[in-house]
Amino acid sequence: MRQASTGVWSNGALIMRRLIGLLLSSTLPLLCVHALGQVSVPSAASPTGLGEDPVLLSTSNAHLESVRRRGVDLYERHWAALMALEAGRELGLLELDSDGWIVLRDADALTVRFVAACPEGPCSVLDVEISGERLSARALYPPEHLGTRGRLARRARNLVLSSQTATCAVPYNVVTFPPDAQTLGWAAYLIAQPEDQNFMVIGGHMRVYLDAEARTMLTAQDFSPACQLVRRDASRREFRIDYFQAPLPAEVHVLQSLLHQVILLVATRAGVFTVNGDELWLSDDGASLAAP
Repeated sequence: MRQASTGVWSNGALIMRRLIGLLLSSTLPLLCVHALGQVSVPSAASPTGLGEDPVLLSTSNAHLESVRRRGVDLYERHWAALMALEAGRELGLLELDSDGWIVLRDADALTVRFVAACPEGPCSVLDVEISGERLSARALYPPEHLGTRGRLARRARNLVLSSQTATCAVPYNVVTFPPDAQTLGWAAYLIAQPEDQNFMVIGGHMRVYLDAEARTMLTAQDFSPACQLVRRDASRREFRIDYFQAPLPAEVHVLQSLLHQVILLVATRAGVFTVNGDELWLSDDGASLAAP
């Protein structure tokens, strides 16, 4: 017997209305797949540091597209966790012995698994599946074992939470990615999420790379030197971020733009890039835009 309690919300707007009052502002978009995005690096010579080398420009375009895709995926996984938490509370299914959650992607669906310690190993006591605008939640009796991928995702999450010093004095969500051809190990992102919905975090997020078994942290990177808590202001949608440690923006910048519905001007070693949702391009001039 897999499920003893089930709730289904076929309209994601219901979830959104509940989240507005609890977590975030009403300007946030519903979880969706951003199939189209703009990646543009001009070929003309400019003071950007990219020059006119076609190989370099092609590589930059390919890297920006990779950043865009990872940023959208990161946003969707983070947003899925927020929706799952609220859905579990709304349906009365979080009165369970859970000590955290993981987010797994399968094809076009995301599954948020709320994890508990079972005698045979970590297990899921509540699964929330999100596919398009459909969300279904089910309490599992008996609990279901996580499997290898879920077990490693939980190990990565717990290792990062127990080992990293957070930049922001706010709660963090951890989003994990399994090994791929580029990383060869797990990647974990610590996403700062303020409880006060009148503020948003522009900085303070981190990325940690781990080995393939999620037992050892290999590298950790802060995307900003400080936690930038910014009061929400409907009249201001543009913010500048200094990111001089790299020539191009990072996936966290895409996440932040999508999450907060703002335009980021990311100042890198190669110039100032505009990040507007899942669109990235090299700006001609970003000097006139205010910093947070």
